[in-house]
Amino acid sequence: MTDITANVVVSNPRPIFTESRSFKAVANGKIYIGQIDTDPVNPANQIPVYIENEDGSHVQITQPLIINAAGKIVYNGQLVKVVTVKGHSMAIYDAYGYQVDYIANVLKYDPDQLEYRLSQPDGYLLVGGLDEHYNLPSSVIVVDNAPYNGDLKAAWNAAPEGATLLLGKKDYNITGLWASGRNTKKNIMIVGLGMPEYASDWSRFVSGSGTVIQGAVKNEAKGFKLFNLGVDCGNYVSTTLYSTTTYEDAVQIYGVGAKANIGIDNVRTLNSLGVSSNPGTHSILLEQLEGVTLGYVECCGGFHGLTIKCQNLRGGRAHVYGQYGDGFILKSDSGGPCRDIRMDSITVGLIDSSLLPAVSLGGIYDAHDGVTIDNISIGDLRVQNASWGFIPAIGSDGYISHVTIGNYYASQVYGNYYSLEVGNQCANWNIGSHQCSGVSGGIKINGSAQYITLGEGSVTGSTRWGYSFAASTFTHSSLISNGNYGGVEYLGGTGFNPANVIAYYNNNGNFSALPSVLTGNALNGWVALSDFKATPNAHQVFISGSLTNGTAANAWLIAENLRPSVDTPISAWGVSSGGSLVPVEAYVRATGYIEITGYASLGASQAVRINGSYLIA
Repeated sequence: MTDITANVVVSNPRPIFTESRSFKAVANGKIYIGQIDTDPVNPANQIPVYIENEDGSHVQITQPLIINAAGKIVYNGQLVKVVTVKGHSMAIYDAYGYQVDYIANVLKYDPDQLEYRLSQPDGYLLVGGLDEHYNLPSSVIVVDNAPYNGDLKAAWNAAPEGATLLLGKKDYNITGLWASGRNTKKNIMIVGLGMPEYASDWSRFVSGSGTVIQGAVKNEAKGFKLFNLGVDCGNYVSTTLYSTTTYEDAVQIYGVGAKANIGIDNVRTLNSLGVSSNPGTHSILLEQLEGVTLGYVECCGGFHGLTIKCQNLRGGRAHVYGQYGDGFILKSDSGGPCRDIRMDSITVGLIDSSLLPAVSLGGIYDAHDGVTIDNISIGDLRVQNASWGFIPAIGSDGYISHVTIGNYYASQVYGNYYSLEVGNQCANWNIGSHQCSGVSGGIKINGSAQYITLGEGSVTGSTRWGYSFAASTFTHSSLISNGNYGGVEYLGGTGFNPANVIAYYNNNGNFSALPSVLTGNALNGWVALSDFKATPNAHQVFISGSLTNGTAANAWLIAENLRPSVDTPISAWGVSSGGSLVPVEAYVRATGYIEITGYASLGASQAVRINGSYLIA
C-alpha cells in the first residue's frame, strides 16, 4: 500500500445528549443556555443562541433547545448546529422536567478574552516557543519603551558596546550630548523608521514625518552604524534646543582609524540655512578613518555638505544642496589622505531651485599640505541649478590622481567657473560621456594636467567657451560645441584634436586657435605666410600653406614628441615671379626639421607652397 498520513479521526461531529446512568438519549428533553454560574432556566439569565448555517450565516432562535429521540438538538424537526458567542452555563432536562445535568461554565474561558490576550504586546508568550525564537535580543534597546520612554540621551549613555537602539517615528533631542566628545562605544547601531520631511521654511524637520535626531551625532568608535532617519542641526535646533545658539556638524565620524567598519544609509541631514555668519559646519564629516559603507545620504544646508577625508569608502549615493561653501569635498591634508573612494553617484542641487533659500554649490577637490588624493571613482555626477560642478580648491598643492567620472551631466550651472575643471595638479583622469547645457563654461583641461581622457559629449548654451584645452598628454573622443560664446578655447598643448569636434553657431568662432607641431619661429630667413600651419590630428600631422624664400634648407623645427620615425617627403612647389611652377622638394626629417631644397631659383619674395602629411612616430 502506498504510504499515507492518516491523522483525521472519523467521529460523530454532533454531540449526543444522554442520561448519566443509562446512557439513553434524553429524548424530547430540553437544553437551556445562560450566563456563567447562573440558572439558565430563568429567562433573565439566558444568553442568545444561534443556528449556524452551512454558508456561515447565523440565525437567532429561542430557548429551550429541543433534543430528539436520538439525543441530538433539532429545530423544527431538523438537525442543527447551535452556537453562542461566549462561555456559558448549561442545564439539561428530560421529557418529564427532571434535571439531567448542569454545567456552571462549559468553556472555562471566553474566546474573545483569548483573542484579546493574543493581541497584547506579550501575546506571543501564550504560544510555546515564540518567546525563545522571536523575542528581541538583550542587546536591542527600544528607546520608546521603559525605562527610557523616548529619552535617547539616557538610552545611549546606558547602552553597552554592541547595542542596537531602535527609534520610532518621532523627535529625539540629544543636543549637548557630545558637546565635549564623541561616542567611544564600539558597534553601536541606531535604526529609525524613515527619513523625515523638511518644514516649509527649511528650519527643521516635520515632527512625526519620520525619525528625527535633534542635535549632532558624533562618533570615534569602530563599528558605528546609522540607518533610516534624519539628523537635524538646522536653524530651529541650533537656536532653540541648544542651551545657547550652537551650530554643529550633523554627523561627525572622526579619528576611528583603520578597519573602522562604519555604515550609514538612508540618512537625511539638515544644517543651518541663511545664517549670515556662515558657520563652518559639515553635513556629514568622514575624517581620519578607513572603511566606510555608504548607502543613500541627503545633505541640506551648512558650509560643507558631504565631506570625504577618509580611505576605503564604498557604494555611496549622495544628494547635496543648499550649502554655502561646497556641496561635497574630497580632501587630503596633513591629518590623513583621501583615497580609494567609490561613489555610485553624486547629485548636486534641486531641479526646482525656487524651493531653496540659497543657491547650491558643487564639489571641490583639495589635495592640501602636499598630500595626494588618489583612486577616486564617481559613477554618475549630476549638477543642476548650481554654481559649479567639480573644480579644484584655491591653493591646493598636492596631486589628484587616478580619478574616474563615469557620466557627467550639468544643467543651469552658472558661476564664475567652468562647470568641470581638471586642474594643473591632476594626473590620470578619465571622464566619460558628458552633457552640459546652460552653463558658464563647459569643461576645462589645464595645461599641466597629465594623462587625461575625455569621452564623447556636448556643451550647448554656454556663456563662455564650450571647452578649454591646454594639456599635451590628453585625448578626447567626439565632441559637440554648439551655440556657445565660443566653441573650443585652445590655449596650447597637443592633446586637442579639432577633427574630433563638431562646432557651429558659436558667437566668437568655433576655435580660438588650432594646435601646431612647430616650435619657436621659422629658421634661416624663412617667413610663414598667414595660411601656413602644421596641425596634429591624432597620430597624423597635416602641413599646408606658404613660406617665403629662406637662405638655407631647414625652414622650421618640429616639437620632439611630434616628429616622424623616418624621413618623410611631402608635396611642395614654388611659383616664379613670372607665374611658372618651379620644382622644389620638401621633407619632414626624423630629426624634426622641415627641409626644403630647390628653392634657389625662386626670387627672394617668392613663396614655396606645401601640402602634405606624415605619421607621428
